[in-house]
Amino acid sequence: MKIIHNWQNNRIQQEASDNVGFLLTDQQGSWLSLASQPANCYQGWFVTQHQKPFKVLDDLRLVEGDVQVLSNRFWSVERQTGAVKEYFWLNSQPRALIYELSQPSRAEIVLDFKEPSNNQSQASYQCAQEQGFLVAKCSLPNETVFLVCKSDTGKYFPLNQTLKNVFRLAQWEGQKLVLAVGATFSQAQDIASKVFKDLERLKKREQSKAAF
Repeated sequence: MKIIHNWQNNRIQQEASDNVGFLLTDQQGSWLSLASQPANCYQGWFVTQHQKPFKVLDDLRLVEGDVQVLSNRFWSVERQTGAVKEYFWLNSQPRALIYELSQPSRAEIVLDFKEPSNNQSQASYQCAQEQGFLVAKCSLPNETVFLVCKSDTGKYFPLNQTLKNVFRLAQWEGQKLVLAVGATFSQAQDIASKVFKDLERLKKREQSKAAF
């Protein structure tokens, strides 16, 4: 795999053979860590809810192909698989994960709702499609959150399958996907809608932060 670091006009490039991953933060207590292949329980999207960190997402990746290039742009990350490029970035206010593709493709959304230090509790999931949104109610004995996905196409293909303590929520087809988490469905839906509507402005804002 080719690894590229891009900082303003500087570029560093190297080759790597291991399972290479990346880490993004939103400077508000949430972070995203993904690798070429899922390797441990500390990878995924982690958010703070009621002043406690929770893992919500285990993996988000293209259905077909292996990652060939990983580019670190400091405010975002780009992965290339064949002719398709994936773009990941975190919006800080309001909190959201944005996933974009260079061309219409199919990706899979895998959940794993838990406290980072607790691998014993098994979460339960209730899934639905509401008004073009994909919704997952994620519940532990002491906490419940709602994950809401809004996309450019609304093309979701539910899987609803538990596999090795993770939950395969759905496959999605399109180019732009926003994932938001809230204590209620309406809260998460509102965040996803606002971020999706204002995506280009928010992207420029996050990009400008990395310039300093």
